[in-house]
Amino acid sequence: MSEVYKYIPYVDFRSAGEDWRYYDFDTECRWREEFRNSKDPYSWAANKVAEQSIIDEHSQECMEWEQIRPLLQRYRRVKYGDTIHDRKRTIYDRVLAAGWKNELNFMVRENIMHMLMDDIKVESACKSALTEEELINLDPHLDRIMAKVFELNLEQKRYHLLDEYIQTIEDILTSYSIFLPANSLVIGMADVILHPITQSYLANPNPKSEAYLSKMMPVIAADIKVSLNNQVYDLIRANTPPGYAFNRDIALNLATTIFYCSLCGGDGFSISPADPIRYPRIINHNCAFYHLPDFSCDGAGDSKEIDIDICGQITGCTSWNRFKVLKMNKEDFKALAEIVIMCGLDPQTATGDDMDALDPIFECVSCNSPELGRTTMRWSLVPRHRKQWNHCNSKTPPDIVLLEEEEAEAVRIRMDEEESRRMAHNMYRDLICARCKTRGSSGHLRYHCKTTSFVEQVSKSWDP
Repeated sequence: MSEVYKYIPYVDFRSAGEDWRYYDFDTECRWREEFRNSKDPYSWAANKVAEQSIIDEHSQECMEWEQIRPLLQRYRRVKYGDTIHDRKRTIYDRVLAAGWKNELNFMVRENIMHMLMDDIKVESACKSALTEEELINLDPHLDRIMAKVFELNLEQKRYHLLDEYIQTIEDILTSYSIFLPANSLVIGMADVILHPITQSYLANPNPKSEAYLSKMMPVIAADIKVSLNNQVYDLIRANTPPGYAFNRDIALNLATTIFYCSLCGGDGFSISPADPIRYPRIINHNCAFYHLPDFSCDGAGDSKEIDIDICGQITGCTSWNRFKVLKMNKEDFKALAEIVIMCGLDPQTATGDDMDALDPIFECVSCNSPELGRTTMRWSLVPRHRKQWNHCNSKTPPDIVLLEEEEAEAVRIRMDEEESRRMAHNMYRDLICARCKTRGSSGHLRYHCKTTSFVEQVSKSWDP
């Protein structure tokens, strides 16, 4: 076994004036075990020495090669470096003669010449003498490379243009929005930039076109709102289950029309008691405007998407729901249709206001327990509860029933009290002063309205 030891991997070091050698513990234990379990330990040791000596000899050759490799590389560079450099220079001159001068200057300026010179096909072509036939065959590939550089050059110029004028556009949008009611529909910067009037301003930015842009901002906002509504209509139409007719006149306000956000807690699995997203809150939902560079989206790389990408890089905002974070669920639609029918209404015509006026209270009998009591909820939270139930109990559906009015009235009082307490919490920020748009909790805003806005009678409005 002692002959085998010198082949066990080890490390030598000096500490406190003494030399130490540490062997690889796992290898030593494994070989000892093999030695003890072998029928002929001495034959095993001889075979192991023969096997490892071959490996050791090969490793010595590798170490010698590693020592002379820099010398060989230096020799190769001296012998072939100038030749390859001259061939790459030939390719550079050919690209220049093809009319890509501006793009080549851009590559030098941005230090991205490697896109051309280190390209795999270019490197391969330069390993041998370049004939005219080879250069002709290489031309289409060179054109594709330079076309990409052309796009990068245009995008950078566009970035500098938007970076210079985007603050002006944002100031105009802010000046317009500041006089709107606090519950107005939000329009994002990226949507404003995409509008033809704004594009016309960017094509020729000057004081006159800036004044015209400011004057036309109400028109731009109106066009964007129509576009956003159409996108919501398309979302509803695509998720209307078979058997239900899509009625554009009432689709936005139907009780069965709810949305969820796959980015934040508005997906039905949130622990916090967040309400489902309805129209028009869906338009104002913050996540719809987040720029998410790691997400894929339809039309990415398209010419008209470049401005949106640049706007996202500069401001962090994108066009409404570009990354499809706001969605609908056909199962939610069906769940709401069932409870609307339980209330004696028609899901094809019943609106959210109709259900809010009834304010029915539902109970999930399946979730009732002696420890936690009875599980009750308002009508709009039924889909969320069903999702949570199905997540844990996929085999059986929950047993959800409509409470009698006498019991429902008692439950409403408790729910209203809990909701009032939640909105009065210091960290609550989902209420807003209609006059100055200060955000805060109900208690903070009551004090604010009386002391700052000088409103004696404070009331709440839930109109979005």
